[in-house]
Amino acid sequence: MADGATLPAPFALRRRAKNLLLAGRRRPQRADSAAVATAPARHRLCHRLLGTPDRHQRAVDHSLHRCRAAAPVCQRLVAAAAHDTKNRKLAFAIGHHTRTTTMPKVSIIIRSKDRLPFLARALADIAAQTCTDWQAHIINDGGDAAGIDALLAAQPAALRDKISAIHLPQNLGRSGSAQQGLDAATGEYLALHDDDDTWHPDFLARTTAWLDAHPQAAAVAVRTEVIHEEADGNGGWRECRREPLQPGIHDLSLLELLVINRAVPIGCLYRTADIRAAGGYNAALPVVEDWDLHLRLTRQKTFGLIEGTPLAYWHHRHGVAGDWGNSMHDLAHAHWIYDRRLRDEAMRDTLRTAPHLFGLALQNGLHMRHTDDHVAGLHGHLEDTRGELRQLLHECLHKQDALQEQLHQLTRELALEREAAAAARAAAEQAQQQAQARAEQAQHERAELLSFIRRIKRLRFWKR
Repeated sequence: MADGATLPAPFALRRRAKNLLLAGRRRPQRADSAAVATAPARHRLCHRLLGTPDRHQRAVDHSLHRCRAAAPVCQRLVAAAAHDTKNRKLAFAIGHHTRTTTMPKVSIIIRSKDRLPFLARALADIAAQTCTDWQAHIINDGGDAAGIDALLAAQPAALRDKISAIHLPQNLGRSGSAQQGLDAATGEYLALHDDDDTWHPDFLARTTAWLDAHPQAAAVAVRTEVIHEEADGNGGWRECRREPLQPGIHDLSLLELLVINRAVPIGCLYRTADIRAAGGYNAALPVVEDWDLHLRLTRQKTFGLIEGTPLAYWHHRHGVAGDWGNSMHDLAHAHWIYDRRLRDEAMRDTLRTAPHLFGLALQNGLHMRHTDDHVAGLHGHLEDTRGELRQLLHECLHKQDALQEQLHQLTRELALEREAAAAARAAAEQAQQQAQARAEQAQHERAELLSFIRRIKRLRFWKR
């Protein structure tokens, strides 16, 4: 069964498991009784896989641990059976074997649906990681399977071998697709890399090293930047600005997370075992599933934070809805609703286990009512202030219009005065030129008269 193929019926899946296990054997490098599986052992395994689902766990625990050569085949079976409820025990049984034999350091879950350009960018981003001990699972949440298969086929062979695709027949949403990825994960650590987000090349190296050094922590987050994108006009997206996410937070404590989710999935690395111990992702939550998981994790263990250079990038596209949008903006109203519902459910659980706290809850409700009244008063005061500011703005605009009209009038008068001054200057220059011409003419006539007088005097001298 190729990765991403249409899932067969439960019986056909178990029959396919038999064929794949028989065809997937490899010659061991050394004769180790714990690693070599004989033919009768493989046949017994396959017959048990064809048995009832209740026997899968016992059969695989007994026989698959003797057949390490079947581990790559088992990984493919996990991806194929993970979302089929009738084969869930088979998926977990085989997944348990692969986690104990060929477990990668990090399992990367990529949620995607009909966003091939983003998915291609995410795969290139993951391939650029300096830490190479990872296995990626693309969770196609009810989208086009052919496009993803073609994209994977175009990847280099070394990269293609580390990536599998799980095509869900219907859309399960953010929580459901994340849980499918968790079911298929075999790594010690788990990262949730949505197709539209990116990492710094050192993200996996830094976060895995931190968790290795802090075994008491269930997860670790990194400094994250929000990258705002806009359409580039050619069918793609370009960065228009970026800003730090939660720059004032220096500790991801339970107290901080009770207020609001301080960490986003692209900036976190989790211990897979701790997520499973906490119950995985809540499929009843279409949004805020990451916040719900963070709260359950921090109730049991610590949540680390790596300071310094941002190692994760959360991409936002304002005003974009549908498949190309970002859930924080496209599903903002749903985030508000399920934030309240999650808090309400936690309060109900607390009151069921500790009903004597009901009076305290009522008292807190009274404080919340007083707070709401105070906020309502502030809101009314704000509206009054807005009204006054609008009135002042209207008056200022009216005065500005009057001043602008006066300015235009003065500008026109100044222009007329400039024209009159220019005409006066031209007339004065013309009069000056005429006076200069008359003076030159008079001087010329005087010179001629003096010359004539001198000639007459010379004539009288000669007559004598």
